[in-house]
Amino acid sequence: MLSSNLRTNLTALLLFLIVAFFPSTCYGENVASLVFEEPRAGHFEAENTSEELVPPEGKVGVLCTFNDSSFAVASVDDFAVFSPEGERIPLVIDESNVLEEFGDIYSIRFVFFINRSAIDSALPHTVKWGEGIEGENTLLGEFSLAQDVMKMYRECTWVAGVAEGADSSVATIEVIVDESADYYSLWYLLPMALLFIVLTIRKLKASDLTTRAAS
Repeated sequence: MLSSNLRTNLTALLLFLIVAFFPSTCYGENVASLVFEEPRAGHFEAENTSEELVPPEGKVGVLCTFNDSSFAVASVDDFAVFSPEGERIPLVIDESNVLEEFGDIYSIRFVFFINRSAIDSALPHTVKWGEGIEGENTLLGEFSLAQDVMKMYRECTWVAGVAEGADSSVATIEVIVDESADYYSLWYLLPMALLFIVLTIRKLKASDLTTRAAS
């Protein structure tokens, strides 16, 4: 018979394995602050067949590929950009650059338009994602930006949380991240766990046989 302590330990191990081997993604609300930068020509290249997005009069187009290591959403509707005043900003999302893995979206390329004066605002624009966030987003098959008027655009990077201002040390956009960064499965522990269970059972059986022989 297995002792009470051993049964407790095996039960705890089983619960650990259930949690570890069924990866879960947290869709709670998350936030990051956007930092605007001068555009780089190489990020504006696109096929001639793509639709060109030109900022309206008095506005600036902001291009971003958001792929923070903690970013994971079930739908593009769970993602939004907000002004410093808390107003939701419409996004045009490049459908060809919505990247998914294990059923979660982990990278989105998008453009939005803001007043030119907002570029130098002391307070940051923010991007939020997760459950409870409703984006005002439009999917577009593919788009390009007008390279002859690059001064009408900005690119953006981000810092986690709500920052007071720009931070020159933040990671830049268009970074290729580890696609499995948001996959929290500990599958590699399975062989060790199984070996531990087998050895424990064998030890108990040997101990039981020794006890019977002594009696």
